[in-house]
Amino acid sequence: ELQNHLERLQLKKSDLLAHNSNPYSLQWVMQQQWADIERGMLLECPPDYCVSMLRASGAVVKKLNTACQAMPNCRAVSVAKMKNRAFASIRTNLAWALVVAGFMMFIVLYLRYRMGAIKLILVPTVACMSGVAAVSALGMPITTFTWAALFPLLGLSIDYVIFIKESTKASAQKSAGSMSLTLKAVSASAVTTCASFLILAFSSTPAVQFFAIPVAVGIPVAWIIVQTNWFRSEREFT
Repeated sequence: ELQNHLERLQLKKSDLLAHNSNPYSLQWVMQQQWADIERGMLLECPPDYCVSMLRASGAVVKKLNTACQAMPNCRAVSVAKMKNRAFASIRTNLAWALVVAGFMMFIVLYLRYRMGAIKLILVPTVACMSGVAAVSALGMPITTFTWAALFPLLGLSIDYVIFIKESTKASAQKSAGSMSLTLKAVSASAVTTCASFLILAFSSTPAVQFFAIPVAVGIPVAWIIVQTNWFRSEREFT
């Protein structure tokens, strides 16, 4: 049936081009019996070729590919596969961009804290890993929106790291008052940010969920780590 459909497309090409009315209008095409198979429809017919769209899945797609291979000048293109390849390329680019961003942050931290930068960069790293793990634990796919969410999470967590680290140094030299105020500010920021993304995580739009969940999980993880004695201690990696 699929091969007959393809053959009819080729046979009817001349009829389309010779039609007095607009041969490319969807309304006219859908009235033709030869163009209606599994909601298949002729979309465009330039001078040298015709293009037809067919909604199909599973075994029907395989049969369509087989029928196309047996016919000259016939090519089957899967829009879904094209979109999947495009999104896969975007995910790869985002992953590399995230690695580059993390490396640049480490370089800046190293200039300020030397070997202590290793401990500091672990906080956003663990936060990002926790966000991705949460998405996987909920049975959701790791999508382009998940990777995109790691960028604001990386920025927010490194902010907490720098604020707490600098306040720890200041309190050691002067008084504990500045440290207390910084902790309150960082805690308030973490709570409000986490609450905002937590609300978005209950959205009915999957793309919003994929973006919100990593941040909603990663922010509390980063906040907990910067509160530990391990993080506040002056002991560094050597």
